[in-house]
Amino acid sequence: MAGTNFPPILGMKADSGIEVRLYTVESGSTFIAGALVYLDTSTHTIKECGTDPSLILGVAYASAAAGLTNSLWGGTAIPVAVLTSNAIVAMASATTAATTYIGTSYGIVKSTNWLVDTSDTTNDRVMVVDVSVSPEIWYVRFVTANLQMTGLAV
Repeated sequence: MAGTNFPPILGMKADSGIEVRLYTVESGSTFIAGALVYLDTSTHTIKECGTDPSLILGVAYASAAAGLTNSLWGGTAIPVAVLTSNAIVAMASATTAATTYIGTSYGIVKSTNWLVDTSDTTNDRVMVVDVSVSPEIWYVRFVTANLQMTGLAV
């Protein structure tokens, strides 16, 4: 198999203390469930991360549309799994999974879903902590420097 493409899945392989909070979606947003999002502190709304995101709040558990059309969580809010440095996240990659990638940091790229980008070793956003060869799953921790809520008392 030459890689996979599925949304990030949290809480894999360990008790990572993931906290799910409700955040208001920025008007006009179009992201899907599983998108990496950040909190815009000037508008207090969440937006999908861009290329090589410098800030990552977490993983959206619902699409932007679910929040913008009378969210069942109230108003325009959706649940977001807030990432911590301990969180282990299962991700896909366009690259075939192999144990040789364990212990190396890589960038991430959006191709419908967010994927581990093994061609990007400059803009590190995740470190591979384990892989499953079949089915192909990359277990990663996000780089602490890019986690928006790291070090904040919440």
